[in-house]
Amino acid sequence: LTTTEDRGPRTEDDDASRDGIQKLMTAEKEAQAIVSAAREEKTARLRQAVEEAKGEIAAYRAMREETYSKMLREQTGSKVEAESQLKVEFDAEMAKLKSQIDSSKGKIIGDLVASVTRA
Repeated sequence: LTTTEDRGPRTEDDDASRDGIQKLMTAEKEAQAIVSAAREEKTARLRQAVEEAKGEIAAYRAMREETYSKMLREQTGSKVEAESQLKVEFDAEMAKLKSQIDSSKGKIIGDLVASVTRA
């Protein structure tokens, strides 16, 4: 038996108590390590989920932008086609009117000359 100045003689119970405390401290450190590892794993999973979500968002955005671009091209194409069709119709109508004017020009001039010379 050894003695300590403050507590008196040291017993086997003291050694067992000290071993128990040491085991509890070791177990607490191990538990802290397990909790820390679990937190790190959770953080890593969250980061991975965020990255996956960013990828999915980017893919969805690209798909929607492509859909929008396609719709815009179709509408713009329709607009261009409509403008082209209107120009063709306008040119045809103008040619028809010019043809009618040219065919009636001689008669109109003759009628004007006859009207002026009678007066």
